[in-house]
Amino acid sequence: MDKNLQAKGSEITLINTSGKEVFRTKLNSNTFETKQAQGIYIMTIKTKEGKTYSNKIMIK
Repeated sequence: MDKNLQAKGSEITLINTSGKEVFRTKLNSNTFETKQAQGIYIMTIKTKEGKTYSNKIMIK
């Protein structure tokens, strides 16, 4: 993932290890907060330019 990616205006999706979408939001800044349980998730960012990035993340 591009470390200089400007996430503001992008859509964030979190998918759990069962493949179920558990969180979706449109960002108004470069950060977001989620109340998901601890675990591993696939985070997908779709930028306002239409580019899509996915990354595995761990929520503690």
